[in-house]
Amino acid sequence: MTTISNTSKKNGMREKALVLLLIIVCVFNLRAQETSVKGVVFDYSKKQAVEFAAIRVSNADSVAVAATSSDKDGQFELKLDQGKFLLEASFLGYDTFQTSFEIEENTPVFILDSIFLLDKSI
Repeated sequence: MTTISNTSKKNGMREKALVLLLIIVCVFNLRAQETSVKGVVFDYSKKQAVEFAAIRVSNADSVAVAATSSDKDGQFELKLDQGKFLLEASFLGYDTFQTSFEIEENTPVFILDSIFLLDKSI
């Protein structure tokens, strides 16, 4: 009786360890599918970087999925899964810039074209 009980316990522990390992692998695999989206924001007339520009990304259903701001060099980076997106870049005194893009499967880095903000129309 003792031998059967110990064997059952060992098998149960192995099954639990295997399930835990499988969960960990799945989580890392899902995380690895994210794409790093990079871009840079400039003032169109001055050809200078725009610091603190608001960057907002929405999915195909117009739901915001990510947001950030540009750094002192106008650069920004977001992490997104695959799909179709609309990016909006805005800053006080400028017209809002919009562009759509699509991230396909197995794309580790997606570089957007330079974003040029125009002075606000009056």
